[in-house]
Amino acid sequence: MGDQVGRGEIAAEVAKQGYICMTFDLRGHGMSEGNMEELTTENFMHDVEAAYDTLAATKGIDPKKITVYGNSFGSYLAAVLVKRRAVQNIALQAPANYPDDILEKPVATYTGTPPISTWRQKPIDENETESLRAMHAFPGNVLVIESELDTFVPHQTTENYLEAVADKKHLEHALLKGAPHSLKDPLQRAKCRTILQAWLQKNQEL
Repeated sequence: MGDQVGRGEIAAEVAKQGYICMTFDLRGHGMSEGNMEELTTENFMHDVEAAYDTLAATKGIDPKKITVYGNSFGSYLAAVLVKRRAVQNIALQAPANYPDDILEKPVATYTGTPPISTWRQKPIDENETESLRAMHAFPGNVLVIESELDTFVPHQTTENYLEAVADKKHLEHALLKGAPHSLKDPLQRAKCRTILQAWLQKNQEL
């Protein structure tokens, strides 16, 4: 989610396993129009919902077997989505989290009190944010991929997502050792894809 740069690479590899994949640009990202200074998180959620609805209505798609994958801010949007739409599996890579007041505010200029970088270092209860409430209620399979050297999404934020999942039998946590937040290294991206593909294959067989 966000823009399709880098996502097409993942989708192409996953499609080789026989899955139908869809990537898209949020408004204000990639080829989509929109002023990032004005767009709120709720605007982006409408984009995510529209993309889901388009995919779910596509011939050959079983709406009960949709897997959602998000990275960073896209992981936050994906987490909120599972409360609004039927999703079977969700994969969160370097999952960012935000206080609930961001839903009605422009993301590009959001700061928060305390600053978001400080807030993400705190243990957050599953009832404290929309994303964690959604994950706590989600009954499907969850994959969380953490980057070991991530400074944008610290370990505590990842831990908050892991703790929010109610049924740990449906939870898998993978650590990309030596990886920063943004996976610019092709080898790190390949490792991430391998983790995602193996998880998809395992849950397909259940």
